[in-house]
Amino acid sequence: MSPSSEKTRFRLNPVELMIFGAMAVVLANSVYHLFYDWGGVRPVAVGQLPERDPNDPAGDRRVASLPSAPSVVSLNVSCGSQAQIPTSAERVRLSGGLCGLPTGSGSEGLIKTEIVNQTNRTAATVFTDVTAGKFSTDFIPLNPGLNRLELKFVHQGGKTVVERVQIMRTE
Repeated sequence: MSPSSEKTRFRLNPVELMIFGAMAVVLANSVYHLFYDWGGVRPVAVGQLPERDPNDPAGDRRVASLPSAPSVVSLNVSCGSQAQIPTSAERVRLSGGLCGLPTGSGSEGLIKTEIVNQTNRTAATVFTDVTAGKFSTDFIPLNPGLNRLELKFVHQGGKTVVERVQIMRTE
């Protein structure tokens, strides 16, 4: 027999055979449980939820991303108010009407709304509802003491209305 006419034989590696066998068993087990073990996922109740006051829409909610869950407050501000607002909250959400709109014109002329806490130079994300003529912000961080917030409403034609809100955060 010549060397070119011999068939090449493959040898079976016992380690590879054991790995292949283990993977085949895991696959077979997964397929079996996929089709025949529907009772494997069972929800478990950890505990009962406390009763909520139906008249308090916020309830006991706090900002989830902060570990100590500091207090937050929502404030409604109106155009032209000069009052100083006291609070013990670490963050505030502002909402109110869009300032500087002519009566009965809607808010077609509004170009941009900016709200900045001048004390710590934090700019808020402002959500405007142009149909209703209102705005709302995300939670704005407050420094201890007096916080000066500047609300700027820019309208078409270059008209800019600036409102200032002072919030006194007490410890």
